Amino acid sequence: MNAKFGFTLLEVLIVIGIMGLIAAMVWPMRGILDDSQRERATIEKMDAVVEAMLGHAQLKDPLDLSRTIGGYVGDMGAWPQLYEPGGTGGPDGLGGVRGSFVGERFQWTRPFQLVLNPNQESLGQPRGLWTRDELLADAKEKWKGPYLNQPVTRNPALGRHYAKNQAEYEALNITDRADFHLLQGGEQLADGWNRAFRFFITNNGETFCIVSLGPRGRGFPPGYVQVCDPNCLKNQGKIVRALERRDWAAVQAARALRSTSTQQLIFITQDHTERIVRALIGKSPAGPNTGYTGDLLDWPELFNWVCSTTCQWAPNWVDPVFPGASKPFKYGQPRGLWGQGALAASRFGVGWRHAYLKAPDGRNEAELLLDAWNRPHHFFRVEEPVGVGGQVVEQFMILSGGEDGTFHFPPADAHGHPDPDYPATGGPAELAKRVRFMMEHYNADHALNRDNIVRIVRRNEWLPGFLTINTLSVNNVQNCAQTKCGLRGVVGALPGEGAWGLVLQCPDPVGDGVFSGGTWTLGIRPGETAAAFFFNDQTANPIVTGGRYLVCWVDPNGDDRPDPGESGRWKIFSIRAHPAHPANVDTVTLSALDFQPLP
Repeated sequence: MNAKFGFTLLEVLIVIGIMGLIAAMVWPMRGILDDSQRERATIEKMDAVVEAMLGHAQLKDPLDLSRTIGGYVGDMGAWPQLYEPGGTGGPDGLGGVRGSFVGERFQWTRPFQLVLNPNQESLGQPRGLWTRDELLADAKEKWKGPYLNQPVTRNPALGRHYAKNQAEYEALNITDRADFHLLQGGEQLADGWNRAFRFFITNNGETFCIVSLGPRGRGFPPGYVQVCDPNCLKNQGKIVRALERRDWAAVQAARALRSTSTQQLIFITQDHTERIVRALIGKSPAGPNTGYTGDLLDWPELFNWVCSTTCQWAPNWVDPVFPGASKPFKYGQPRGLWGQGALAASRFGVGWRHAYLKAPDGRNEAELLLDAWNRPHHFFRVEEPVGVGGQVVEQFMILSGGEDGTFHFPPADAHGHPDPDYPATGGPAELAKRVRFMMEHYNADHALNRDNIVRIVRRNEWLPGFLTINTLSVNNVQNCAQTKCGLRGVVGALPGEGAWGLVLQCPDPVGDGVFSGGTWTLGIRPGETAAAFFFNDQTANPIVTGGRYLVCWVDPNGDDRPDPGESGRWKIFSIRAHPAHPANVDTVTLSALDFQPLP
């Protein structure tokens, strides 16, 4: 027997019937799945618009972890206004002639116009999200966009079934022309069905409404006033997103309040900083220097909390490689402003007199000068080239990290180059080990420095001083060889003490040790041109501003120092750091008969 294989006609018909039944069941689902995808795309596009308006929903304030309003509203403080293309909207509303064809491409009529009644139907779009062209001049200053990419059409053929040229466009009835407008993706934000979103600002400006016409694309009746409610009958079949002013106004108000608080903290910190400056230089340069520099003739030493066998505040860093060598800290706390420590007491206006600042709260390593955020002030002795020759001068920097508390100040190596091994956010322990800081290495535009509060106190605010004493006379001198006069407060005049400058001795022109006449006169006399004492900004050994002592005394041991118990007399001069306020004195006269034991 010969076997035959194959399908009978009945079997084929049964298979075709089953396949047709399955196709009939699946085919309607095709549109549902497609609309579902388009709806998801629409919601994603709405989310992008909301983020452009209000900033990212997860953006939190680092201080109180509340939502921070960003985007357009965060910068401008208001909803973006709606603008629609010009043309003959008039009584025809959305269906008026709003553009023209250039070749086969449709373009909107310009300029775009402000929608005067944004709670009614319009072609209005929040154009401020991607351009500031229509904004007023003062608003343009606040605009920091674009907050959203400018919308462009990806399918220029959309709407061609309505019109392909100007004649067909103008021949459309109002309803079809309105539908044609909604399909123009150029400069219109569109939903997942490629129709323009409808935007409304309702409820007296309290609600910003974003509407997609949904899968059916059904619009609103003429003259419709939007009620931004998804359950409203007119919104059935549409996708509606309502944004309320109250949701961001409270956050904005809180941010404004916090901003006010921040400004107050900045002001308080600046006030703290100026108090430190006054402790350093008094009222210099215009006024008298009653500060630390006027008494100690230099910047205060900087201390760090150092622990080895014991823990203590120390002014020097001991190099672990060379333990015998120590280097003064260039970063730390200026403890001499409130504690005398090892500083010598003041004598004749030079030395530690009193606390120049109230001692900070805290004990041991917590005894720190704090800013208004209760974070430590940072102090640096910073090198800066000055003048034509670029002489390097050490200045004093006071720094607060500001609201975020951070700063970046890379130190320099022994040659003045930035240290590449220094981390951007090195802590105090690392900073304290650096022996040089250069002013040019502090970048105020660095991301960590933009909110810093910085004050540079420069040496020329208290040095040099200006003083001229033309003639000095000492009457009734008994011992010419031992009678001397000196001026206290001259930088670098004599090694060791460095404060006594120009110690002058009674002249003995004959050389026999006998002084005749009883009056010793120095300075300008007939035939002489030099003043007894003269200081300005050209003097090799300058005088420091502040209260400076001129002392005349009998020096029996010949050490050129007015020691306690020796007989003498003094006068005080107020020295300032400005040539417009010099301490000019023509004649100073003292009498040896008034000499008393010096303290």
